[in-house]
Amino acid sequence: MSSLINRILGNLATRMMLIIYVCIIFITTFFIVFSYFNALALQEQRQYDKLTAIVTSMAVNIDGDEHENLMACYGVNTHEDTIKNDPLYNAISSRLQIVVEENDLSPMYTLVYNKETDGFVYGIRSDDFVDYKNSYKQPPNELREKMETGGVIPMYESENGSWLSSFYPIKNSKGEVVAVLEADIEFSKFKTLVNDRFFKELLIALGVIIVLALFLIPYARKVLNADEVQRKLTLSQKLLIESKNRDIMDSIRYALKIQTAMLPPKSSFKDNGVDGFILHQAKDVVAGDFYWIERHGDELFFAVADCTGHGVPGAILSLLCSNALNRAVDVMQLRDTGEIL
Repeated sequence: MSSLINRILGNLATRMMLIIYVCIIFITTFFIVFSYFNALALQEQRQYDKLTAIVTSMAVNIDGDEHENLMACYGVNTHEDTIKNDPLYNAISSRLQIVVEENDLSPMYTLVYNKETDGFVYGIRSDDFVDYKNSYKQPPNELREKMETGGVIPMYESENGSWLSSFYPIKNSKGEVVAVLEADIEFSKFKTLVNDRFFKELLIALGVIIVLALFLIPYARKVLNADEVQRKLTLSQKLLIESKNRDIMDSIRYALKIQTAMLPPKSSFKDNGVDGFILHQAKDVVAGDFYWIERHGDELFFAVADCTGHGVPGAILSLLCSNALNRAVDVMQLRDTGEIL
């Protein structure tokens, strides 16, 4: 596995292809997640708008004076049958029930603010359950803050799911707020709808990514196979070059032995009374530089020569020139240095 990853990352084409593929996955994931939360926010706002429209239209159609009188008629401990049989209670409750059924809401109810306790008590409900003047435990701050104008309650979680709420004031003939009408809707099913859409989009995206992968894998395999062929060819050529280079270097090293044998031994300078040293360093193993010494009787000839070129061509010239000096002095018996040159 690590070898395959190294091959993919080692090839420029597959590396670029992998980067593009990862970018496609990243961008697709980003847009799917973004669209999910955007759809969730839009669905939430849509339900809030729906609840606000319902409670607003219903609250303005409830007579605040009648509601105020109804709340003053009975005490906390009044039997629920007495309240349920009240015609005014039944009339308002029935109208609320119709709205609940038409809009698939949870039971609607009215709330009355109690200044003494700084809390709310229940008034009229849309269902058969009577909650008359029972305390509304832990009312949200939005009810107190926006009781005069109406508003929404941020989504909250309960053991029954996620809930959205909206409320609007009920006013009497004097324009005083005598109660608020609240409507709730369970948001869980709408979240489920958004989740279903999200998972469908996710499955489509995964399908596209898999199809793209099925298209890219054969192409990547083809590129890697071509790269492997090229790598083997390059390795073969490298081995061939190394082999030829070894042969050439072996020949050059052998040529060095020949060139070294051509040069006079360093002791011959001392034997002939020449006080000094020899520094002979070839640039490319063998060189066109050479030194030469020859004695004939009382005459001593020596030379330090630099032939044109270096390496093998220079070494060949050094052999020719050294041999020419030997021929001029030994065979042609020349003694004048000008003539020898």
